[in-house]
Amino acid sequence: MSSADILEGLVVVYDIRDDDGWRTANRHRNYWGKTHTRVHYLAEDVVVLTFRPAPEQRWRPWERVRQSWILEELQGSEAA
Repeated sequence: MSSADILEGLVVVYDIRDDDGWRTANRHRNYWGKTHTRVHYLAEDVVVLTFRPAPEQRWRPWERVRQSWILEELQGSEAA
């Protein structure tokens, strides 16, 4: 995924059967901001977070930083 991909949005599926998955999803939503994150429940223990870009271009550098935090945490994670 390139840094330009966030312009279209980032979608992550989380397994929230345990506390670790729930905390990870919540932390990532807080990283991005609740205003620009949509939550979709697929099942009782599966949630999808859609991280949408802010409409203003000035936020793109900060969104790239937050995206890198999320993607780095997901490397090898069982929560997503």
